[in-house]
Amino acid sequence: MMDTLNSVLAPSSLARLRRLLDGVQRVAIFCHARPDGDAIGSSLGLANLLVAQGCTVMCVAPNLAPEHIAWPEGHEWLYCYESESADVRAFLPTCELFFCLDFNNLARLDEPLMLYLETLPQPRVMIDHHPYPDLDFDLLFSMPEASSTCELLTELILRFWGREALTKRVATPLYMGLMTDTGSFSYSCSRGRTFEIAGILVDQGVDVPNIQSHVYNSRSFDSVMLQSFLLLRKTNFFAGKRVALIKLSQATQNEYYYQPGDSEGLVNLPLSIAEVEISILLTERVNGTVRVSVRSTRAHTINHLMSRYFNGGGHPQAAGGTLRMSMHQAINFTQEIFEQFLSPKQLVVEEGRGE
Repeated sequence: MMDTLNSVLAPSSLARLRRLLDGVQRVAIFCHARPDGDAIGSSLGLANLLVAQGCTVMCVAPNLAPEHIAWPEGHEWLYCYESESADVRAFLPTCELFFCLDFNNLARLDEPLMLYLETLPQPRVMIDHHPYPDLDFDLLFSMPEASSTCELLTELILRFWGREALTKRVATPLYMGLMTDTGSFSYSCSRGRTFEIAGILVDQGVDVPNIQSHVYNSRSFDSVMLQSFLLLRKTNFFAGKRVALIKLSQATQNEYYYQPGDSEGLVNLPLSIAEVEISILLTERVNGTVRVSVRSTRAHTINHLMSRYFNGGGHPQAAGGTLRMSMHQAINFTQEIFEQFLSPKQLVVEEGRGE
């Protein structure tokens, strides 16, 4: 694995990054739509580092980041394009460099921000751990073997800036992202190096219990009640209880005052049931589409399935997509696809470029 890392962080790539950063004063950092802990953690970690070196930085998320992951120091530089597009549009043209973190394709920004970003000429540096990266970046640091973008970014910081750049302010959001993208080290962490990186971040002063408390013990009453209701009333099982399907409609969102992040981690919960091998969360959106989030045990690889049938992709056991149909149609379609996928005569799933 060190050979892979040496290839990703090759001297030529580090030299290219040094040239791109030379003389830069203003930087924008982008993360993917519906940001998770890894997206926000990597953004704030890099932002804190660059600000400490004299840069003016703006972190841009296409949608509002949930409160339980938007708390680390530096969050004041985090902007939501949906609600603060005027401020973002005023800042971006003044930048000399863009960083794209935790996504491998500009489509992950969603159309309004993606279309605007495509009009801007600034060079773009991608740092990401998703498979099948788009090559339309000026510089790529891509390593699907890494547990998280925060792990890969920490490796980059160690090699490019040195361990002294990993201050507590930088290390705290990086640890948060690594922790959340591995489910507190319960998946996507089969490499010993992942734990070594976590140890390095802890040694830099990270307060692990404080991060755990912010991420997992700070949900609102409505958020907890929503998840409880969904598990009790809106989850059905099929394929001999091998698949759990959770349905989050607009009506339910309105009833429980749904906020971004309220369903975070929900899709993982059915996998604690012995019989369940695949868990699916369908979330109805106001634009008429349905967001599909899927998690699976290591018995199944589901990212290619999501790429072919659900306009998405992702990791082998954690993937997502979008269905442009009603919620009722999405439920029937999803159940049909996964029943066929688990049948003795399985669907033929070709490899495709993931989301």
